[in-house]
Amino acid sequence: DLDRARQLLVTLPAPKICQILRYLVGDYWRRYLGWPDLFAWRGAESIFVEVKLSHDKLSEEQRNWIEGNQRELGLDFDLLKIHKNPGAIRGAHDP
Repeated sequence: DLDRARQLLVTLPAPKICQILRYLVGDYWRRYLGWPDLFAWRGAESIFVEVKLSHDKLSEEQRNWIEGNQRELGLDFDLLKIHKNPGAIRGAHDP
């Protein structure tokens, strides 16, 4: 978690970090859970990504985070659904 926090600090602008901290402090016990699985960045661009398998559903905490983000934070966010395709991935020794 410390490494992720450090990366956020060097990637996101200081006003956005302050906004995230104010958001957390406003209702910490309800808001500290449900954050997306991934934080990806390239240069100044960044995005938070929640990864779900095709049969997985968002938890209550994840839905709360998405709603809070839309309402208060405005962080770039996407949901990535992974669908299993049994014939698509083969090992090196498979024909």
